[in-house]
Amino acid sequence: QTAFTMQKCYNSKVIHSFIFYMNIFEAVLILLLLVAVSAFVSCSELALASSRKIKLQVLGKEGDTRALDVLNMQGQPGSFITVVQIGLNAVAILASSVGEAAVRPYLGALLQHLGDAAWAGTLASLLSFFLVTGLFILFADLMPKRFAMTHPERVAVRVVRPMMLMIFLLKPLVWFFDGIANLIFKTLRISTVRQDQLTSEDIY
Repeated sequence: QTAFTMQKCYNSKVIHSFIFYMNIFEAVLILLLLVAVSAFVSCSELALASSRKIKLQVLGKEGDTRALDVLNMQGQPGSFITVVQIGLNAVAILASSVGEAAVRPYLGALLQHLGDAAWAGTLASLLSFFLVTGLFILFADLMPKRFAMTHPERVAVRVVRPMMLMIFLLKPLVWFFDGIANLIFKTLRISTVRQDQLTSEDIY
């Protein structure tokens, strides 16, 4: 009876350990997926906004219809900016939730073996915050934006169609937030139309 009870306890610990490590593995996969989504959105935002009109027109004349889509999007930037903000904020909230729900307990369990459990929870929360934040700053923001800044037109023509799909899928939210923003700009008499004409000040 005693041996059976010990075996049962051992099996229970093995199962709990397996579930624990599966949870952290799933959390890491989810975080990596969120990083990829955030990197795409950040890269798209900068590339679509900074692509030069003259180069896009040249690409359009050479037969690349994606360049014409980029020009159309630049002419009315409200929709893609709204999608970018929705995407980045949603990813940030999800990443924070995953870090708090899965990464923090994992770090807390590791730290409990090193000392008093009283400070392990607080330190685990801080480490979880810095790890998740650092991951997103480096791989979801800094590196994608630097790449997009270096190759704006090259990136823009590749991301414009997926961005158009996202605008279509999120149309109700885009319409709602973009409409409010347009109303505020109109009330303040601020133009949101991009102007690319050269002036004497640009030349001299």
